[in-house]
Amino acid sequence: RLADNGGVHMLMTFYPEEESEEVQIKGRTCRQDDPGSARKILTKEDLISWGLPPHENGASGWDNILDRLRKDKLAKRYNTMRETESKNTKMHEKTIQAVGLVHQALVGRQKSQWERAADKFLEISRHNSVQSRPVHNVLALDRSGSMRGRNWDNLKIAVGAYIRIRLASGGLTKNP
Repeated sequence: RLADNGGVHMLMTFYPEEESEEVQIKGRTCRQDDPGSARKILTKEDLISWGLPPHENGASGWDNILDRLRKDKLAKRYNTMRETESKNTKMHEKTIQAVGLVHQALVGRQKSQWERAADKFLEISRHNSVQSRPVHNVLALDRSGSMRGRNWDNLKIAVGAYIRIRLASGGLTKNP
């Protein structure tokens, strides 16, 4: 009975970011060779949000124009993702170096190693341009007894060095 009345008609009230999504929506209209159709109904605000100049009249075909804009938008997104991946890889390598310094400090039990480790972690937090919001470092030291003696003393030295460096760089504020 549905097929006798022209099949399913899909109205898309948005422009999909992925072409595959648009194809899938259109595909819902004509299963097993049944008739069907699809149409986009977009507002001027929708078109402008895709980067369409307000004066564009669609003379060259809205689908062609929007498809080009979609491809440009996706290319920019993928380029940003590749750049972010590269930056994250570099930050990961620096983090591995910093963790290595902490390991050396634990093994060698040298105050200077803790300070080098604190410097490296500070460098990472200072130059981490990948993040879109500030870094919040939470240092939790307790007196549970799980760390005693030299390890506890080394941890206190490292935290103290980290806080001194952050205060000196203006990257940390002291609560009264």
